[in-house]
Amino acid sequence: MQGIIGGTEALIKSKQEELTYLSSYFSKKLKRHFGKGPETCFSTVKDNLMLVHVRNFLTPAEEVLLESNEIHLASTFRSVIIKKIIADFIDEVERVYGITFDSYHEDWNYDSNTGAIMLVNEVSSQHPTAIKDEGTMDQLLGEQVRKASSDIHREPDQLFVKKLSRSIYVVECKGTLLPIETRLFQKGYSDILIESFRDIRTAFEKKKPMFEDVFGQSVDELFLFWDYKKNKSYITFFLK
Repeated sequence: MQGIIGGTEALIKSKQEELTYLSSYFSKKLKRHFGKGPETCFSTVKDNLMLVHVRNFLTPAEEVLLESNEIHLASTFRSVIIKKIIADFIDEVERVYGITFDSYHEDWNYDSNTGAIMLVNEVSSQHPTAIKDEGTMDQLLGEQVRKASSDIHREPDQLFVKKLSRSIYVVECKGTLLPIETRLFQKGYSDILIESFRDIRTAFEKKKPMFEDVFGQSVDELFLFWDYKKNKSYITFFLK
């Protein structure tokens, strides 16, 4: 029994060291390409999802753009560079952690100077399962997400809840786009969609008290990732 426990502890430590290394790798990549790295950067992975969370990462050039109310330019500037960094990062994750990811999504909150990137393995067999048990926190969280989505934008067709850690929950929402949004995406009007996305994310942040009632604790941060190609979104909750 002692051997089994010791082996499990060693495996957990090894995996944590790998995540620590990957967080450092990502942070160094940000510093190299932007000229400034984040104050903190940490990674979490479970099944087919990986989250990279960064704090206090705003370059002087971005500050000027934001002060001039050029949010779209600031976002575009960052996204172009992040795209390059992610390509290298996904290769490093596969080399170190043995997991392959085939897509990513990003969300940046310039007001709080924080951001998160989600890597997704779409072909993984370990997708979250549908909520079945009534009265569970997963079900209550799903109900609140449906209610908030209906008030803000559109109630999703399906919901799946995944707990990545003690303080991180992800709700995957399928069937989230309005017909006009699908049409805009097909026509390439990404600027309009990005502006609408920011408004939706801000509206969800104002609904934090609804979700805090479910968790029984404060929601430190909320990020929203939108996959227009697959008509779904991910709502990520970081608890205090």
